Order: sequence, then C-alpha cells, then structure tokens
Amino acid sequence: MIMLDEEIVEFHLKKQSSFFEYLTLNDSSGSYLLSGNKGIGKKDFALYLSKAILCDTSKVLKGIHPDFYFLDTDKDKITVEDVEAIESWLDSPPFESDKKVIIIPSSQRLSIIAQNKLLKILEEPPPYLFFFLLVSNTSMLLPTVRSRCIDINFDFLPDNLVLNYLEKDFDDKNLLDLAVFLSNGAIEKNYFCNEENLKNLIDLVAIIAKKEVWKTDILLDKIDNIVKSKIDSKVLTSSIIRVLTYFLKNKCLSNNTHLEVENSFSTISNIRLVELISRLDSFNTTLNSSNFNFRMGIEEIILDFILGNKSKEDLIS
Repeated sequence: MIMLDEEIVEFHLKKQSSFFEYLTLNDSSGSYLLSGNKGIGKKDFALYLSKAILCDTSKVLKGIHPDFYFLDTDKDKITVEDVEAIESWLDSPPFESDKKVIIIPSSQRLSIIAQNKLLKILEEPPPYLFFFLLVSNTSMLLPTVRSRCIDINFDFLPDNLVLNYLEKDFDDKNLLDLAVFLSNGAIEKNYFCNEENLKNLIDLVAIIAKKEVWKTDILLDKIDNIVKSKIDSKVLTSSIIRVLTYFLKNKCLSNNTHLEVENSFSTISNIRLVELISRLDSFNTTLNSSNFNFRMGIEEIILDFILGNKSKEDLIS
C-alpha cells in the first residue's frame, strides 16, 4: 500500500491548481518533471494526479492498477534494466483506463546509461502516456532528458504542516521549534528528527559557539559518532548550518529560544557567525563535486573558528 498525505496534497493543489486542471483534461498527456526539495510531497501529489487521471480511488494506492507503474526501488542507482522493464510494460495499450501513468521517484538516481535509454520513451511517447519524473536535484539529469519534460517546481511546505508531522516525536516544545526550522520546509524523516539526536547536535554546536578549545576532542568524537550512524556528511553539515542560522536569526530579532545554549551565542559577533556559516556552506558545496575528506575539512573549519583571529567587529566590541 502506497501512503498519501492528504494535507500535503491539499497544500500543493492550491499552488498547482492550473496544472492539475490541465492534466485532468481528456486529451492531455506528456512527460513532466516534478522538481523541488526532498520531502516536500512531490510523490503524494503525483499519486493524487495518477488517481485522478486513471479515475481510480483505491487500485493506484494499492499498487494493483494495470495502467499504473510506480518504480519502487531502494537501490542507490536506477539502472538500464529498470528502464527496460518500463519499456516492456509500455508495449501493451491501456487495459482498464484510456491512459497509462508512470512515476519514477528520486529520478536523480537514474544512471547515465538509464537516462539515455529513457530518452527513447520521452522522444516518442505513446499518446496515452503520462510520465512523471520526481527529482530533488535537476542538475543530476541530462539536459536532453530535462528538455523533453515540462518542469513543474514545487514549493517548500509551510511550518504548520511540518510541525504537525514532527510534534509526536517531541515533548520539548522549544526543541520542536528548532526541529521545524531544521526541516526547512520538508517532512523527510532524518537523523535529527528526535529529541536525543537533536540535543546531541545542539551540544556539538554549543562547543563551537563557546569556543571551548579544551573540548575539541569531545567535539570531533561527536562528529565521528554521528557520521558512524550513516548520516550523510552533507546532511550533517547542512544541519549544523541550520542550527547556527536559527540562533543567529533569533539573536538578531531578540527572540528568546528558551534553550540553554542561546546564551553562548550572545557573546559571538554576528559577523563571526556569518563567516562560519559561509565557510560551512562553501564546504558543503565542495562535498558535492569532490572526494574531499569530510572529517579533515569540517575539523579545519571548526578549529579555525575556535582558535582563529577575531574579526573587526569582535575587536570593536
């Protein structure tokens, strides 16, 4: 059974009402790129569209509709064999409906060979086919694939939807507020979506903020332990950036987060925090395009912040 979140669908329907109306016309078809950050509900919306297109309310979600194909795979890469299976499925015309629908979630995982194989379908699709490629990073797709699809970009989810999704995992409402900010408009379940792990992240950031050089070994051990839990290094760096940004934002707005670590940020100049966030952000971009050693890189940036020279604003204040 494929799950669908009606609240998320309702939010996107308001934003994509014209697109929905166009797709549900009798003479429409085509290939569409549903793009946007991971965890914002692209799959939910595509499933809702599929139900509407195929005029079915149960078989689509049960995965038993003969005219519906959902590529469900946990593999790191979507292979040419996966695309060949889609080609074989397309050989026969629609059975129950007058349309066929294909959904490929996380299509950025398509290998280059698989994408080239997919081009044949995109270039010469049967007139009854709706093809939805869901993607969180369009740059991972070949320009030839992107050019043959209509790109529909999806917005971040509002905080109230994210809060509804997370609140069952948090007793501490102050931590919940930070978790919502950390989620950045998405409800993708990640390592820091529970109180214990989020507290560990705050402790890590607190050592950095307080510049407790004598706790450097503890800091690096915390990073190692998080990495050993198989969290993606880019997700970890992004999470550190978001926590720093959260406290910087509240500091600038004079908002009280009611979190103990908040006092540590009152002694750090805004310029120094922005410099640290900027360096971490640049480092995160580097992680996308190189085999740079994560542990060494993050250690260098953090130690430079803890031990480095004071900025001009520090000297003035």
